[in-house]
Amino acid sequence: MDELVWGAAWLYRATKLKKYWDFALNNLNETLSPKGVNDTRKYALDYGWDAKQGGIVILLSQFVMKDFNSGSPFVSTLVDILVCSKLPDSPTKSVTFTPENLQFTTSSSLLLLIYGQYLQNFKRQVHCGYLVADASKFIQVAKGQADYILGKNPLGMSFMIGYGDQFPQRIHHRASSLPSIKVHPKLIKCKDGSPFYLTKNPNQNILTGALPGGPVNSDNFSDDRGNVQESEPMTYLNSFFVGVLAYFTGHPN
Repeated sequence: MDELVWGAAWLYRATKLKKYWDFALNNLNETLSPKGVNDTRKYALDYGWDAKQGGIVILLSQFVMKDFNSGSPFVSTLVDILVCSKLPDSPTKSVTFTPENLQFTTSSSLLLLIYGQYLQNFKRQVHCGYLVADASKFIQVAKGQADYILGKNPLGMSFMIGYGDQFPQRIHHRASSLPSIKVHPKLIKCKDGSPFYLTKNPNQNILTGALPGGPVNSDNFSDDRGNVQESEPMTYLNSFFVGVLAYFTGHPN
């Protein structure tokens, strides 16, 4: 259902047809809480390749900000719960940023940046208990996460492959770890790649720009292609991070 509501929200943004707005709102509760939980603290507000709930409430929130009489106070409540759960010094913080799987780091950073722009455009603030946060707070948190990914972390390692002097050398990626056809012109059958997978040597090809799963909660990173959770690059990590980097490229100060 989350994909259908996600699609309806985008179709409303593009067409402004009320039927898409109605579909999104009418199915929002089921999307966020399939078991019918009414306590908003228990709603699923993730945003990733298989969960669009966080993206949905952020996207819908801009329309609520434009028209507070749209009959959607529920959206405002949800989006405040979402963003307050992601601010490090919020009393209602419940989300771990880095060190954590970079999917949640990159996606959360993108959502905070987008919502920060909404706040800026509509001159709003968010009240997270005793913490009052404006657009600059959201931008600051996202910038800190981007800096962490690109090397400002206890390891001094950039987690973007090919960026900086130190980056992961043994990512879990077949084409990156196998030799090129110029170096090894003979056919490499499916299971013939095992020696290249098992070696402790760095990958033979640099997958420039890729982001792997990233470090564990202790800031450690094994740089071991056998540790799939940490070392496997995923396109959806880059898709979120492209948005984050695009923002800071356009707003360098």
